[in-house]
Amino acid sequence: MSTGSETNVVPHRLCRRCDYVVEELRPSLSTKLESGHDRLLYYYPNVQTFINNILRDRCHLCAILAGWLVKSQRVNTVEEAVENLDKYSDKAATPLYMIMKNSSMGSRDGWQEFDLFVGHDKDGRSLDVVSRTILNHFKRGIGKTDVAPEELSTFTGSHLSYASIKKWLHICSTEHPGCRGSLKRRAPTRLLDLGMEKTKDVRLVAGSTIGQASYVALSYCWGTVPQLMLLLERYSEFQTQIPFESLSKVAQDATVVCRNMSVRYLWIDALCIIQGPDGDFQQEAARMEDVYANALFTITAAACTDTTQPFLLRRNPLSWIDCQIFDNESGEYSSYFEGIPYCDRDDNVPGVFALDSRGWCFQEQFLSPRSLYFGTKGVHWECRESLVCEHLPDMTVQHFADGPNPSRKKLYTKLASLDDLSDPATNYKLRETWGEIIQQYSETRLTHRSDKLVALAGIASIIETKFDMRSSFGLWLEMIIDELLWFRCLDKDATGVRLDIAPTWSWISLADCIISGANTLHDGEIGEEHRLVDETKHPFD
Repeated sequence: MSTGSETNVVPHRLCRRCDYVVEELRPSLSTKLESGHDRLLYYYPNVQTFINNILRDRCHLCAILAGWLVKSQRVNTVEEAVENLDKYSDKAATPLYMIMKNSSMGSRDGWQEFDLFVGHDKDGRSLDVVSRTILNHFKRGIGKTDVAPEELSTFTGSHLSYASIKKWLHICSTEHPGCRGSLKRRAPTRLLDLGMEKTKDVRLVAGSTIGQASYVALSYCWGTVPQLMLLLERYSEFQTQIPFESLSKVAQDATVVCRNMSVRYLWIDALCIIQGPDGDFQQEAARMEDVYANALFTITAAACTDTTQPFLLRRNPLSWIDCQIFDNESGEYSSYFEGIPYCDRDDNVPGVFALDSRGWCFQEQFLSPRSLYFGTKGVHWECRESLVCEHLPDMTVQHFADGPNPSRKKLYTKLASLDDLSDPATNYKLRETWGEIIQQYSETRLTHRSDKLVALAGIASIIETKFDMRSSFGLWLEMIIDELLWFRCLDKDATGVRLDIAPTWSWISLADCIISGANTLHDGEIGEEHRLVDETKHPFD
C-alpha cells in the first residue's frame, strides 16, 4: 500500500549541531564579509553523521540541506541522493565543513545575503561541495516578530492533504463555470465500486447502474511490469469481488484517495476495459472523451513510471519552507535560511512530471476538467481555471506567469471557446489550436506506436462533433490543403522514425520528432483529386 504514515513536523526548529552553527555565524551576519575572509566552520565529523541527521526529518536546516542535495543530484528522494554519497566512502573519517561567503546579490536596504556551502576539505583551499543553502539577514526593525509554528505533514496522503483537496474541489465546483461537466453526462461502461461493506476489496459494476453518482478517473503509466487486468474469462469473478491486495500499488493508492474523498466509484482502464484479443479496447478507446471529461476529477500518478510504485509517499515539507532564526537580542526573527522552491517551471509542476511525457496521458489531461497530481514532494491541483499546490494553495493567485506553451487544460479551453467557423478569424484559430495540439502531442512517447491515432481520438471527437468535420490519418479534410503543410521541427537530437501506420503525407507516419502544423489558411473546396481515402466510421480509426 502507501509508503508513509501520518507524522507531522514543526518548522523553524534546529538540531543541536545546526543550532551551534547558527550561534557561531551570528556575529558575522550584520556586516559584509571582507574579501578573502570567508567564515569556515567544523560541521560534521563525517558523511555518515550528516546522512543520519538529514534522514531524521526533524531539523529544519538539515531538511533544507537535504533538499538542496536532492535538487543538485536531480533525483526524487533523499534516500536516492544519499546512495549517491557512496563516492565519499573513502572519507568516512573526514569531517564536513560549512563555509559562508558573501552572496553575489550583496546587501541592500538593511538586508544581507550569504551563500553557505557544506563539503569536504578538497585541497586546503576549497571545498568538495556536498550541499548548500542561502542565509538572509535583516537589520533590527525589519525582521518578523512572530512566526506561527504550524505542523506540516510528512505524508502526501495525510488528512491535511485531503483537507486542501476538498477545499479546492469545493471552490472549483461552485465558482468555476468552465470546469463544470456536461449536462448530458454519460458514465463509463464499467466502474470499480469501492463501497463494499466491511472490506477494502472492490468489485466491477456497470456504469449504467450508478445513476448520477460521481466517479473519479485514474491517469498513470502502465510501464512494462505485469498488473492485474480485466480479461473476459475473469469478468464474472471481478463482478463478485476483487481483493484489494491483488491491485497494483497505483490502483491501491487511487482507491485510498477516493475513499478519503468520499467518492464511491473509480475508473481504471486496466480494470474497466476488457483487455486481450477478445476485449473491447477499440470500442472503449473511442469513449475517452466521455470518461475523462465527466469524471469529478482525475487522479494523476505523476511521478510513477510503472504500477509497482505507490504515489502516496513520505516527503519532508520543511525543505521548501524558509527556516526563520530568532535573535534574542533584537526580539525578532532577523535571519532565515532559504527553502528549496516547492515547484518551478522545470521541476515538480504539471507539464514536467514523468507522466507528462506519455502519449496516452496527453489527452487524459486535456479532457479532464480537474486533475490531482501526486508528485514526490506533494500535491498539485490543476483545473481549467486554476493551478495550485500545497505550498501556494490560493486559487485566486496565479501560480506561474504563462509560458510559451499553454497547458493542456488551457488548450482545451481555447478549443472550447471556438464556435462559428464561417468567421475566418475563428477558422484560423481552430487551425492554430490544432497545430498546438499536434505539436505538444508529438513531444510525448507511446509504448506502442501503433496507438498514435487512437490515443488522440478523444480530442478529435470534440472537433468532429462540435464542427461536423471529418479527418483522415490525423488531417482534417475541411482544411486539407493547410493540413498537408505540416513539417518536422529541426532538432539534432530527434531525427524522426518512419512508421507504417499511416501514409507519408500524414504527420502520424513519423515518431520521435516534433511536428508543427502550418500557420496559414487557404480557402477552397475539397475536390475529387483531394479525396485521399474513403470516409471512415471514426475520424481517428
